[in-house]
Amino acid sequence: MFGTLVAPRSPCAASVAALLAVCCVSACAQRGPAEGQTLARPAQPVRVVAAPEPSAAPVGRVAAQSVASSPARRQVARFGWGSGASALGMTMGAEANPTAPMAIAGDSAGRLWILDQDNERVVRLARDTATFDVRLPVTLRWPQDLALVERGEPGAQQVALVLVLDRLANGVVAALDARDGTERWRLPLRGDGAAAFDPDALPGPTGLAFGGGVTGIFVHNRGVWAEWGHQRVHQLGDLAGAVVRSARVLPGRPALVGDLGLFAMRAGDKVQITGRSLKASNAAELPPSFRAEVSFNLPVYAVRTLDSDPWGRVWIAANTLRESETGAIEAEGLEVARVGRTGAVEFRGSATLEQGPHEQLRTFAVGAEGSFWHLARRDDGVVVERWAP
Repeated sequence: MFGTLVAPRSPCAASVAALLAVCCVSACAQRGPAEGQTLARPAQPVRVVAAPEPSAAPVGRVAAQSVASSPARRQVARFGWGSGASALGMTMGAEANPTAPMAIAGDSAGRLWILDQDNERVVRLARDTATFDVRLPVTLRWPQDLALVERGEPGAQQVALVLVLDRLANGVVAALDARDGTERWRLPLRGDGAAAFDPDALPGPTGLAFGGGVTGIFVHNRGVWAEWGHQRVHQLGDLAGAVVRSARVLPGRPALVGDLGLFAMRAGDKVQITGRSLKASNAAELPPSFRAEVSFNLPVYAVRTLDSDPWGRVWIAANTLRESETGAIEAEGLEVARVGRTGAVEFRGSATLEQGPHEQLRTFAVGAEGSFWHLARRDDGVVVERWAP
């Protein structure tokens, strides 16, 4: 089960690496709230700070704050809590935080796939509508993340497989046929002979030493990869479900295109982003080939997502807040930014601030066609918002 997600309200020291505070084990609670989890609201009113609208400015040197384009945020749909055809599931825990839809992923046709695990299904949001046009059954005991496998010619690709991660109960990645939800294959997370929890353990010969340390799954270089502790990825198998007997470890989170592994480190009201090549055998030892720095309106409490689009641009979202001398929260926000391939910040904005703590893993995602998606939970349901590419 999940470890504690109760986080200290004050921001961590500036030198602490965020490395995506999207974790659901107790060791990561010290770095901020989990992905999708927000701070408990204080009794006094809190001012919510939105990022300013970007203004035109020339693109300067690498990591300079500049604006090239301004994608508009649009609310696509709103769903209430429930188990019906037009609702999403939420379960109140007896002792833990409530659970809400765990993860999202966008396809190349501009549609959003949602892991609605409390209703034991994956649903697809039809493009430009507030209706689900696909519902796939999920039989895993504790599904927590998903990724999409698309096939076909460029411009006419279709989702063929939906990969679902269960890191705690079944310890597998299961591939579901996108047409009817039939399970096609499973890849194990655990390596041969690895039983004990070791947060610093390297992956075993055919998997990871501890499945609970997995913080996401990715499709990269025609393979299925598991991220460990927001720091490195390890290939579990190929897209046909065959186990890859390799212990190769790649640094960072793989970019959607190119060969970069991305990292994020927070420092006050800034997040420093670096990227290292994933092609070199000694990639972790090489200096970064990509650098950027994003400034936010308030000190960064937790990095919520780090992702990239088909043009090699990097999207980042962060919970930000400012406290008074007594520790009361004076202002908080959920800020987003997009960084160009040169490292210049092209866009800054804000996302809908969630209400209440919930157990969720991935509530931001970049679609295969470039849209940036956010699943914002509210007291009465879920808001889906999108920034067009």
